[in-house]
Amino acid sequence: MSGTTDAERAADHLNDALTELGVDSAIDVFKEATPGGTVTFRNVVGVIPGRGEGVVVLGSHYDTKSGIGPNFVGANDSGSSTGLLLELASALEKSTHPFAEIRCIFFDGEEAVRHYGPTDGLHGSRHAARMLKEEGVPVRAVINMDMVGDRDLKI
Repeated sequence: MSGTTDAERAADHLNDALTELGVDSAIDVFKEATPGGTVTFRNVVGVIPGRGEGVVVLGSHYDTKSGIGPNFVGANDSGSSTGLLLELASALEKSTHPFAEIRCIFFDGEEAVRHYGPTDGLHGSRHAARMLKEEGVPVRAVINMDMVGDRDLKI
């Protein structure tokens, strides 16, 4: 769950994994209001240089939903997309591609505590969007991966 010691450890693990793959990465720490008070969130951002203009964002959330049970760890809803994004980062880092810069962003705080709204859920993706807008870099595409391990996903 976001804002916990375990969430911080997860962010550190993802950052270390990207670094081991040779991907330039950093943890973007920010605070936002939630229904339970102000929480510290950590987006993990890996950057793979490209030769084209702009940025392509590949996203996944790594936080888990609270209140489901004491041993719930989100094997599909966060785990499957996070594993996929790590594998994509590995493959893309090893390739020579003509694409724009690729940013692999592992979002924190995507799950709502109560109900999705301005201060509940989607914290990491909204924060990343604000940061990209402030940078002024043209975003060419955003591909968000979520629940890719669900064999019977219905949207």
